[in-house]
Amino acid sequence: MGEFSGYDRNIDHSRFYLAMPLGRWFPNTKKEFPIRTLGGQVRTFTGVNAPSVLRWIGRVRVSPKALHRKLKHLPDPSVSISFQELKRGLIATGLSMERTNKVVTRLNSLRMIAQWYQDEEKRFGKRPSEYETIAYMVIPFLQSLGWMRENTAIEWNRIDVALFDRLPSKDAFLRCVVEAKAFGSSVFKPFEQAADYARVKGREYCKRLIVRDGMRYTYFKKQSDEFNPQAYLNILRMRKHYPLYDCDGAVEAIIGMVMV
Repeated sequence: MGEFSGYDRNIDHSRFYLAMPLGRWFPNTKKEFPIRTLGGQVRTFTGVNAPSVLRWIGRVRVSPKALHRKLKHLPDPSVSISFQELKRGLIATGLSMERTNKVVTRLNSLRMIAQWYQDEEKRFGKRPSEYETIAYMVIPFLQSLGWMRENTAIEWNRIDVALFDRLPSKDAFLRCVVEAKAFGSSVFKPFEQAADYARVKGREYCKRLIVRDGMRYTYFKKQSDEFNPQAYLNILRMRKHYPLYDCDGAVEAIIGMVMV
């Protein structure tokens, strides 16, 4: 029997799921433990030696039927997308040739910065900070998408980056909340803080969220009263879509983040 832990960094406790070899996960075996059960900083998947966790695992009983059930077929992996394909896709959706060229040129330069940051983090683990990625990566990227300086506010009413469709910068004109995460952090699940900012009374016309770490961006769109992930962009590994995440890829992410 193999044991693995799943740790959600965005909550104040550890969550563990029992798993067997060959990928048989048992979600009904979820159990929550107090914060720091595994110590300080913990990876999403890690070995487990904590006595309290091992005792729980020893008491879990899995039925033979569940143990030998047929595995579900995973979706085919997404297909990578080149810069040339990205340009064709953006133009096909209606983005102008001029804007498309600006976006692609900017992305090309940001890829070099992101790669340098990735290598720097592996060597020294100190750069970049959230503020550095905002200054050197996020703001230049947003500008290429049409968001002008006067429509972009940094650290506005506790929002990392607030995007407005007109002036003055006030709640009624807020159209997109950008939540900054540390370089290398998840950009799918930790969006509740951004959603809470968008749900403040008077901000009913804020229909978009962007959660980013500088290298990766997830675009969320408000549907009814919920913000749902629509598309994902990793500027180092652009893809057409993400079946496992049930969302679109680079083209749709960029179109969703463009100022309109």
